[in-house]
Parts: sequence; C-alpha cells; structure tokens
Amino acid sequence: YNSLVKKIKERNQEKLEKIKQKTNSNNDNNNANHMNDNTDNISSNNNNNNNNNNNNNNNNNNNNNNNNNNNNNSESDQEQTFIIKYREDEDRTEEKENNEIESIKNSLLSTSIKISDQFNILDYNKDYLFNNLFENSSLKVGKIDSYQVLSGENSPNKIYHLDIRSEEPIQYKPGDYVSILCPQEIELVNKLIKRLKIDPNKEIKIIINNNNSNSNNNKNNRNNNGSLNKFNHLPSKKYCKIIDIFTWAVNLCFIPPQFFLRVMADYCTDQEEKKKLLYLSSPQGQQLYSQTIVAHQMNWVSLLCKFKTCDLPLDVILINIPPHETRKYSISSSPLSINNNNNNNSSLMTHNIHITFNLVKIVNTNNSGSANNKIVKEKFGLCTHWMHNQIQLFKHLVSNNDRTDQNKPSIYLPFTIEPSKGFNLPNNLSTPIILIATGTGIAPFRSFLQHRYYQIQDSKIIHKSNEPIGDCLLFFGCRRKDWDSLYNNELLEFEKDSIISKLFITFSQQNNNNNNNNNNNINNSKVYINKLIEENGELIYNLIVNNGAIIYVCGNKNKIGKSINDSLVEIIKKFNSFNIKTDQEASSLLDIWASQDKHKRDVWN
Repeated sequence: YNSLVKKIKERNQEKLEKIKQKTNSNNDNNNANHMNDNTDNISSNNNNNNNNNNNNNNNNNNNNNNNNNNNNNSESDQEQTFIIKYREDEDRTEEKENNEIESIKNSLLSTSIKISDQFNILDYNKDYLFNNLFENSSLKVGKIDSYQVLSGENSPNKIYHLDIRSEEPIQYKPGDYVSILCPQEIELVNKLIKRLKIDPNKEIKIIINNNNSNSNNNKNNRNNNGSLNKFNHLPSKKYCKIIDIFTWAVNLCFIPPQFFLRVMADYCTDQEEKKKLLYLSSPQGQQLYSQTIVAHQMNWVSLLCKFKTCDLPLDVILINIPPHETRKYSISSSPLSINNNNNNNSSLMTHNIHITFNLVKIVNTNNSGSANNKIVKEKFGLCTHWMHNQIQLFKHLVSNNDRTDQNKPSIYLPFTIEPSKGFNLPNNLSTPIILIATGTGIAPFRSFLQHRYYQIQDSKIIHKSNEPIGDCLLFFGCRRKDWDSLYNNELLEFEKDSIISKLFITFSQQNNNNNNNNNNNINNSKVYINKLIEENGELIYNLIVNNGAIIYVCGNKNKIGKSINDSLVEIIKKFNSFNIKTDQEASSLLDIWASQDKHKRDVWN
C-alpha cells in the first residue's frame, strides 16, 4: 500500500513539473487572446474578436471590451452572460492524488456489494452531488426508509406507499407537498454527449458576468417559468462534471420553443438545415412547428440529433436549456403521527414523510404503415419510474443484507418541502369537512385524517376540551376492490374511531362477485363516485350552507375535476333556497364558495 502511494505521488509530481514548464513556455509567447485565469470565453461572438481587436496589447480584458461586433445571430446575438471555466490539471493534481489514494484504500479495506444490472439504476455519489452540484439549491437529503405496494397483484397499475427519512429535521403541514428531483434518463444523457462529442467527465463551473446580466434578462426570459435568466441550478463555486450537469441540473426533455430553433439555425453549417430551422422558427412556420415538434412532443436532444451540422457551443446550450424541475407529490402522513408524544409546535418537526404514487404509464399508438397495423409504445413517467427502480434496488439491498446493519447502503432521494396554496385543514376541529378523492388523490386526506386523529386525542386528553368535533365525510372512488382500494383498513379504523363520520367507497369497474362488506356505505357494485355524491347531495349541501363545512376535491383532473363540479352544480340546483335553476347560476355560487375557501381543489393532469 505504501509503495503504491509513493508511486502515485512521484507520478503526479512529474506531471505537475511538466505542466509548470508548459505554462512558463506559454507565458513567454502570451498574446491578447490568452486569459490569465485559463478560462475559455466561449460566447457566441468569440469568433469575431480577432477581426475587431484594434488594440493589440496584452491586457486580458480585451475579450470583454470587443464583444460588440455585429453578426447575423438575431436571437442569439447577446452579450456574454457567463463564462465557463474548465478545471485545469494543476487545479486538481492534489485532489486527484487524494482520490486515488482513497480509492486504493477503499479497494483494499472495504467490502463492496454487487448490484444486479437489471435495475438500470444510475450510480451517483450523494456527498458529491449535494456539496457540488446542488450547492445553490434548497434540496435536502432523503433516503428510503421503507415501502409498501398498495395495489393488488392483478392491478394494471403499480401504486406505492413510500416512507422517506430526511437527514435533517423538516417541517410541514397536512396538504403540503414533497418535490423530488430525479435524474434524466441515462440513455438520453449519453445520446446528447455523443452528439456533442464532448468529454463527459470534463469538470466545469460557471462564472456569472454580473455586468451584462441585466441586459440579457429581456432576451433570455422567454421560457414560461421565467428561468432562463437564472443560473442557480448550475455550479458556480465548485467544479462539476458535464455529465452530472446534464443528468441532474438541466431539463433535456423540454420541447424547444421557436426562438431556440432560431438560435440553433445560426450554428448550422449546412444551408439546407439552416433554412429548415429558420422556417420552423418563423411566424410562417408556426403551424408546421405545432404539427411536428409540439404534436409529437419532440424533446430538444432528439431535435438536435436531426440537424447534424448544428454545432452549439456549451455556453449557448446551458443558457437556453431550462433547469430540471422537481416533481411534486402530496404528503400522505401527518407530522403528529410520527411525533405523537409532543403536544406543542415542535411536533410539526419530524424526519419522516410518506408519499403515495402511481407508476405512470404513457401509451403512444403509432401507425406502422397500414391502417390496421399499429405499434403500441409504452413509456413511463420520468420520476415515478425512477422511484419505482429505486424501490426495486432498495428491495434488492434489503434482501441481501441485514436490515440492522448500520453500514448497509442507502437509497437517496433529493427532495424539498413545498407548502400547499390553501389546501390545508381548517384551524378548528368543529369545522365540518367533506373529502372527495379518486386513486392516489387519497394521499393528502390520509394526512388530514392522521392529523385530525391526534388533534382530537390532544383535545380530549391534554386540554380536556368539550369543543364539538365537526363531521367528516369521505367519498373515495376506486376502480376495483382487489386493485386499488388504497389504505382500506386504515380508513375503516378511522371510521370506527369516529374520525370519519361517514365513509363512502365506490368501485367503477368492480367484479360483482365480491360483495362481502359490513359497511353499508361501501358500494361493491359498479358505480361512479359522482353518482354517490349526488345521492348524498342534501347532506352535503346542508353541511356547507348551514354548518360552514369545507369541501376538498383531490385527484386526476380528467377523472374527477369536471365530473365532481357537475355533480356539485346539480346538488346546488336541487337543494338551494335561492331560486337557482340554471347551471350558470349554480356555477357562480360554486365560485363564491371557492372565494370563501369553502371549496378547495387539488387536481392534476
């Protein structure tokens, strides 16, 4: 071991001497186009610097002063926003030496766990990511503590309950969200690196040019999320590998807007390719752009691969690609359920959070040449598929290691807490609540019910309060009892403990052979949730109008959004005392309820 360490040090010392000799030689022949800090100014105007540099002197600031040359870059004709600095060999000699020594030490002293390649899990170093790439973010370190498959064995969908443990205390309320950052698909990242012909392990950081940032805001702020003029997602303090930036920091799946096609056109050497991009980016090409790129959801990497001569510089790419976005999931646990021994505000601080998610499947059907011959392509949602794979890896590790082993590998998830915009429990237990959910829309309501349970216990035992407890109705729409009756036993327990006043569960695709249930409000026949809501319309209307109840709706927008609204409109028309008879009048009252926080929705596409 000592012999190996000595050889590494000697080898690196020789390399360092050669680098110094080379640097001294270069300094003797220094010119105006060489910068002292060895940075590469790869602004889109760099090609014109030499032709317009009238002051042939050795001042290294000439690159910035001569960036005013006119060219045909229209949208891409912008002042330098940031400089990309590449890590030079002398910057990392000592670090590389330490890493190599540590690598030898690990290979000699530590035991490694072989993980099956079938899971196709991206391997990454947690400390490196959070200390380098995520340095400017609010992301926290979470790891999988446990999981549970909620869907039935024969269910067409895979639904998971996931318990995430944070390394630091977190605070949240029922109704809040966990936003998870997942990596890009490694195949897409490799495709881009191969297309750009760059070294994926080259380390870079960006140096923000504050002098020109204001002038660029108007030019770059074209993305809907207004994020193109913000570079907090890019490493600026420490060096990061290009492959990690493409994997974690930027959104490779985004559909390029027309202005970006105009930028790409300026870097095409083939005139035919340039002509196509110019047309697609023009007002005249709007329809073709919509029919091709938008309609087929063509991501930027796929588009770039179709234009072989488009040679985009790295800074232009990083300026124009939006940040990689987190995916948002409702928290399905209450902080009180984990820290129930506390009865003050500190009980809202915890380490564990639960989420409930469905492995999203996206099925595209394309004609393969004939009208009767279609190819069905199955894709998965990026984040849910990654979490599904992480769970499979966690399962594999647990099955091959002692769960009590403190040194066992952990499966990490970068996450942050995002507060909901008003989708929270009322302040008083006396306020009645009406909960309506389908599928994984039950997640925030599980959090509500857990929280309500401990609030009621706290009210009775500690405060000895006689405050009346408001009614709680839960309408839950599933497809089949043996498929997706999520948290069924928990819901029945909540009803038994009077946390839920009345529980209504419906099954829209139920097999009628299974009718064994002691709860009369669980309809085992085939029925949709909106029908059950209308059947209980008078109860719902009176609770809202006479008792100040709040109605909450959560689920897939296409499955629950409009249908529940239509049912509530029918209920208002049937039971109101204001002579409301038309759909428009009833919808107006529904809008008034929403403005008064009596009608809250959390729906998604």
